[in-house]
Amino acid sequence: MQLFGGRSKLQAVDNMFGCIEEGVHPLFLDGADIGGILPRRQVSLRELRELSVARLLNDDVSEIVWAELVFKAQCDGGDWVVGAMWMMAPALRAAVRKISVRGSASKADIESDVIEGFLAELKRIDIEQGKTPQRLWWSAYRRGLACSSEYWRRACEVPSTDRMMLHAHRSLSQHPDAALYRAVVDQVITMEEAEIIAATRIEKQSLVETAGRLRLSYARCLNMRRQAEQRLAVHLALLPVQGSARR
Repeated sequence: MQLFGGRSKLQAVDNMFGCIEEGVHPLFLDGADIGGILPRRQVSLRELRELSVARLLNDDVSEIVWAELVFKAQCDGGDWVVGAMWMMAPALRAAVRKISVRGSASKADIESDVIEGFLAELKRIDIEQGKTPQRLWWSAYRRGLACSSEYWRRACEVPSTDRMMLHAHRSLSQHPDAALYRAVVDQVITMEEAEIIAATRIEKQSLVETAGRLRLSYARCLNMRRQAEQRLAVHLALLPVQGSARR
């Protein structure tokens, strides 16, 4: 789905946000209402994103910022939807890189699907449930993985002599992120368990760091990962082997 013109959809988001900044109604949030380290004045989204990228906003402040962004995007739409996309753009680019680096669908297709996933979640997300930025990012990431998974599914259906055209010499079970996505869709593991596995096994983050980011105790995080990996191992073992009689 072509949401934006141009070569890069996320670059188009940057351009659109730049036009909003230069217009008569730039986007601000009230730092006095948000609190934390923010100054007691109107704070631009650019300043907020710089603080976020520099990891100077703690989880509580980040949650309030994103709750405000989602509320304004859901109620007012328009520029605030663009503003929310722009705020999340660095993380969305990271999601695109994570999915595309292993070789799959085109980067442009993955980028489009990641944006669509973000926008779909932005419309429906309930900010009362908390972890708003994490859930927005994960929905975008899952949509991008779905694009990649569909690519692998089609790759398995074409004759082997044509598969080089699709870079399809790897099965789904050899694509760790796609395997996690499929397990979440199949309700084998939860979204939070998938995030723990992805962070600690794929991205090589420490379990201590991951537990802290998810506000879990170390023991709880370790136990969740252990149980999830046990279920995941059984799930992957039962998946059809590429090339076997199936479906």
